[in-house]
Amino acid sequence: MPIKGSLLSTEEKETILELKRQKKPIKEIMAITGRGHSVIEKYCNLYGLNNIRPKPPGWGEKEKELAVNLYSMGKDYKYISKRLKTRSPAAVKIFLCRRRREIKNDPDKQRALKVLSFCMNPGRILQAAKDSGMYTELKLREEE
Repeated sequence: MPIKGSLLSTEEKETILELKRQKKPIKEIMAITGRGHSVIEKYCNLYGLNNIRPKPPGWGEKEKELAVNLYSMGKDYKYISKRLKTRSPAAVKIFLCRRRREIKNDPDKQRALKVLSFCMNPGRILQAAKDSGMYTELKLREEE
């Protein structure tokens, strides 16, 4: 599959591919081959060699838990990033946004959040106890 407008010799093609596999920067490949940036980029794209980067490690469970806990304590992305040591503030933001979206789209998780928010609010619990009559019953038992 030749690239339109580029007259790369077989030798040049092999050189570009080999240098790219060695993870050489485009500027260095340009200097060696004498070809322009766009020709090298197009050729590397053609063979899927422009994205040769190690995949970043996934988030571990402890890392996720720490990020969520710190965020729930009101800490910002930069602070969380420093505590995790291996994640940038942008990576922390993306993780937490995806986590919120995941919770938002799951009805079971939404129900669990409502229960938790109810349980974490003593005023609501007291009002519910009063409405159900449990509060007055507990008061009477304490007086006995």
